[in-house]
Amino acid sequence: MVEPSYVASTITGILYGILAWFPVALNGDFTSKVLSSIDPNLTNHIVPAYLGMMVAVLFYFRGVIEKTLQVLSRRQSDPELRFLFYASLFTIVVGYPLYAGLSTKLSPSQADTANALIGILIATVALLNLEKKSCIQELESGMRENVDEPTLMDSIFTGIGQGMAFIGGLSRTGMSILPLMLSGINVRKVLELSFLLAPVYLFLRLMFVRSYTPVSPIDSFAVFTASFIGSMVTMHLLLKLADKSGRKGVGSVFGVVAVSVYVLGVIV
Repeated sequence: MVEPSYVASTITGILYGILAWFPVALNGDFTSKVLSSIDPNLTNHIVPAYLGMMVAVLFYFRGVIEKTLQVLSRRQSDPELRFLFYASLFTIVVGYPLYAGLSTKLSPSQADTANALIGILIATVALLNLEKKSCIQELESGMRENVDEPTLMDSIFTGIGQGMAFIGGLSRTGMSILPLMLSGINVRKVLELSFLLAPVYLFLRLMFVRSYTPVSPIDSFAVFTASFIGSMVTMHLLLKLADKSGRKGVGSVFGVVAVSVYVLGVIV
């Protein structure tokens, strides 16, 4: 057995916590090669890494979650609560059979290519400055009371997108961000809704972990903590970017990261 390296585990956790929030495949050519070269126990760190990401979302958005629970306790509803419910439902309906039944998985090179295309689409949607609204935006505008209010269509498309990410290799972030960007919602709200949906996806992923052999409790804790911190910092910086640079800034960063990872995968 390879002796645990806490430094390697910490680096792995940080990289997991950063890359998970971009349109990048953790099992793509470049990322898998880099992570494997750093940490030979990579496959045994999926569980603490995913748990770190999940706890980071719950902690970072604890105020939003508390408000949602209060609304729910009063047997009321609001657009965000309905969005999270239906998007989570469609994530399960689409994702479960894809992962459990079809056993579909992209190769590392296919995953990088697919996510690069998703990143380019996100950047294109963000950078286009159309005088007229898109067909989707026109259709949804009549369904909204407020301009940044997610609709049932947003829930369905985002849930389906996130569910399709269970085709091994597709980025959950990319597949959930793209339909929300198409809807015309404020980019900060797009990011927040995508982040809040992540725990459903991560929980389902953890349910399908068939073999998990932690190297050591301390080593696993290092991955968990690093993934938690990496996720917290990355989500915070992306939201700050959204406030400062808007759709174009976020879209450009997502596109550049996705394409860069693809190019580096080809080179490496």
